[in-house]
Amino acid sequence: MATKRRVPHLAAALGLGLLLAWATWPVVAGRLPENLDLLLQFAPNATFLQREALAGRLPLWNPYVGTGVPFLADPGTAGWYLPSWLALLALSTADAIRLLLIAHLAWAAAGMYWCARRALRTGPAGAFVAAAVYAGGPFATGGLAGTLPAPFATAWLPWVLLAWHRCLDRPGAIGRCVVVAVLLVIQLSAGWPPGSALTILALAAMGLWRLARDLWPVAGGAWSARAALAVSGHRIAVGLLAALLTALLSALIVVPALEFIAQTHYTESRTLAEAARADYVTVLSVFGAAGGTGVQESNQFYSSVVVLGLALVGALAPLNRRLLSAGLLLGTALMWCLGTGPRFPLFGLLYEWLPGFQVIHVPSRCALLVVCGLALLAGRGVDRATSVTWRVAVLASTAPVLLGLLVWWSDGYDPFRRFLTNVGRFADGPYLAPIQAVHLVGFGLAAAALWLAASGPWTRLALLRRRFVSFSVLSVPSVARVLPLALAVLVILDLLVWHGHQRLSTVPPAAWLPPPRPSLPQGDPAYRVIGFAVHGDSHFLNAFPQHVRTAQLPPNMPGLVGLRDAQAYGPLLLRRYTAYAAAANEAEPDTHWGLFGNLRSPLLDHLAVRWVLSAAPRWQVYGQPYVIERALPTDGQPVVLVQLADRPPARVVRLVTFLGEATALRDNTPVAGIEVVGRPVAPGGAPVRYTMVLRAGVDTAEWAYGRPDVATTVQHRQAPVVRRTRLLSVEAGNVTVFQYVATLRLPDILRIERIAARALPTGTRAMVHVEAVWLDEEATAHLDDTPSLQGGGRGVGAANQATSGVQVYERAASLPRARWVPAAQPVAHADTALAGVRAAGADSRATTFIEAPPAAVAAVSGGTAAGGSAAEAVVQWHQDSPTRIVLRVDAPAAGWLVLADAFYPGWEARLDGQPTPTYPADGLFRAVAVPLGQHEVTFHFRPRSLWLGAALAAVGVVLAAAVLWLAAGGRRPLTASHSSKRRRLSVRPAAQSGASERHRR
Repeated sequence: MATKRRVPHLAAALGLGLLLAWATWPVVAGRLPENLDLLLQFAPNATFLQREALAGRLPLWNPYVGTGVPFLADPGTAGWYLPSWLALLALSTADAIRLLLIAHLAWAAAGMYWCARRALRTGPAGAFVAAAVYAGGPFATGGLAGTLPAPFATAWLPWVLLAWHRCLDRPGAIGRCVVVAVLLVIQLSAGWPPGSALTILALAAMGLWRLARDLWPVAGGAWSARAALAVSGHRIAVGLLAALLTALLSALIVVPALEFIAQTHYTESRTLAEAARADYVTVLSVFGAAGGTGVQESNQFYSSVVVLGLALVGALAPLNRRLLSAGLLLGTALMWCLGTGPRFPLFGLLYEWLPGFQVIHVPSRCALLVVCGLALLAGRGVDRATSVTWRVAVLASTAPVLLGLLVWWSDGYDPFRRFLTNVGRFADGPYLAPIQAVHLVGFGLAAAALWLAASGPWTRLALLRRRFVSFSVLSVPSVARVLPLALAVLVILDLLVWHGHQRLSTVPPAAWLPPPRPSLPQGDPAYRVIGFAVHGDSHFLNAFPQHVRTAQLPPNMPGLVGLRDAQAYGPLLLRRYTAYAAAANEAEPDTHWGLFGNLRSPLLDHLAVRWVLSAAPRWQVYGQPYVIERALPTDGQPVVLVQLADRPPARVVRLVTFLGEATALRDNTPVAGIEVVGRPVAPGGAPVRYTMVLRAGVDTAEWAYGRPDVATTVQHRQAPVVRRTRLLSVEAGNVTVFQYVATLRLPDILRIERIAARALPTGTRAMVHVEAVWLDEEATAHLDDTPSLQGGGRGVGAANQATSGVQVYERAASLPRARWVPAAQPVAHADTALAGVRAAGADSRATTFIEAPPAAVAAVSGGTAAGGSAAEAVVQWHQDSPTRIVLRVDAPAAGWLVLADAFYPGWEARLDGQPTPTYPADGLFRAVAVPLGQHEVTFHFRPRSLWLGAALAAVGVVLAAAVLWLAAGGRRPLTASHSSKRRRLSVRPAAQSGASERHRR
């Protein structure tokens, strides 16, 4: 008998395993998801965690990103997640990532299966459908294209919901509170705080729904207000105990995270106005058709007619407030509305007033609970499909029309682009591809046919019963037995069709997970390196990952772990670091991308940036770009492209251009005239003027040169290509857009004042577009080209597929990472310090700006000997580990030791073994006062927030142990009187319908 009970579970496990293997087969076969966040966030963090764990160190501080950042304090690193530790300690980074992905999808499927079985009392077929929709649908498998901790947190959601349901079901069993708290802490450690915030929101909603059911009189049964209040009081006590245990046990994660968030721009960058501007990252944008042109989050929502219809049946049949399905329906609808963003009034209210709701930030993340609710409702709909009436079946069959309208409207970034895209598709051909039509319409009609066949009125038609099939074949009891299995098979076929058309985009691990390279010459530990993007600080999503392999090195790359990469990328960046990067780039601070696009900035000298790694030509690395993005007037009127007041020196002027509607232009046809006005570098020189003619096929060319419907008609050659961009065109689908570079070499270095251009008559409709102007000095006094990584010169190391063709450029003017400075000026704020460094110019090399009381600065600076300079000091590295740095300084006078690493709470300093104050220097760095003579300075990272969190977590462990001891001490969950009253107030779904219970048995 026990074996027979296990057969449905084993069959469900086998079916889910095959479905997940099909959906993620490229990952199972050894590849990795093509994923920006995986490359720039999770994989580097995993590599660092792996190396620190193997070295026996706790990864408190990561010095290889930016100027250093706390590792375990960052909630997005998943540094406290035990499954990651186990996988990374046993396997390589790529294999560990693959194992974690597959294991978490399986864990999510198992959790949803048992959540549907235990919480909703569904049959095996219904639980199987719920698990397949939740873990095998595109939200989870397609979600691999987002940040990787998201699937981790998603996998724990059904387990938390199941534990909380069982805890509320028997509020006297206080031991279950410990299970809920532990599961919540594990989910929080997974590294996706929005998932934890949404989970807590769901738990609160479940608790309120249970309280409402307790206090609401039950029709047709005995109800006592006193008993209801007693049961409600028990539930409230259970909820408070679970919340207290969760808060204490998670303190080790939360307390350091709160300190880290306070040092970032989080509160400034997560405003309601920004959420309102991000209209494209809503549930509607996620709810897109397969193969649509939505945002990165698109194609992750399982927009299936079958699932929507089953969820509708599960919610409406029967509709009773005592059933959990009613709460699921209300919760799913509410989260759907919240997912639409600020257009829903409640979203703004929660965003402003509910603590922790800002963690969600992007409204589309609410789709996590929407998918969870739909999966559970669909599972219940499988069980309840045979009890639906004719009206419910007809209502469910209208889902294809509603779904088609919704998908049609929500495909794209914003309403205007959606409108243009859909009008273009509708005019040029059918909106849906055949495979999409099968998915959205065909399976919906099949499901409707099954529901109609199962409805009582249909099977009782005498004509159908007597003339076509026998009563024994098509009867309500016979259909009821096979309908759940038929619906489950239909859902699986629908998922297989979806994944067969929308395959997971993957890359080989060796393509972009290179092994760590040896340190650059003279670059360890005294200097930093920049993985410079070809197009400045442009986004890395264009043609990814080919962009990475052949065109640029992104920051925070795993291959740079071991080198100090001065750039950073992540949801949270230190406020001081972003301000420093903004000052270097002379731009507004970017709280998400801490990139340096202006490599000529003297602030990079202070940052100790010595090496630049890039696949770009040197003029792109060291040139000065001016973005134009304008079309020249066809009437020949001159247009001033660049008007400069600072008159930067340049020897070469390069223009990034392209032609439009120029296929009829013959080779060498003049299309534009360029005029450059400047002055010699020597003072007193008269202005000079140089002209240049742009020619089709030589200096510029048609932007759609390689498009299939254009390539055969272009009558000029293709000019030197500087950039390729993939573009979705209504006329030709996915095409490549080309931009070209035209070079104007000046006879000598000039200080450029003005650059103008005018279109020349060609007798055609051709348009000349100027996208950018680059000024390149091409001076070699401060630049040095070292051999390519492909050749392995100067100890750089052999190349691999990911770094082939990457050049190494040296910035000879860079200051060392640790330096002695003889003089200091006191300042009050970091912004003042940055402004002082920029204003001091060359003098800033001998002066540092310290955020300290004037008296403390004067006491050190006043003892500086005459003639003392940084060149006369000797700074030697004795130890350099992530959390401990030891330097030996031979100072010619009293001065300051400046370490170009980020100032952060928890860094302590000792001078010759004695504690000494650490001050912020130059707006970002750390500095200590050093007297005359030879001294040893030690920096040690000991965050007090970590020890405070550990102490609170220890209290939580003791309290949890006490709760478990009390729960195991023979205490009954409720008193006898309360138990009898509780039985009268039973609200289990199974007790609502005797017929349905007998059917499930």
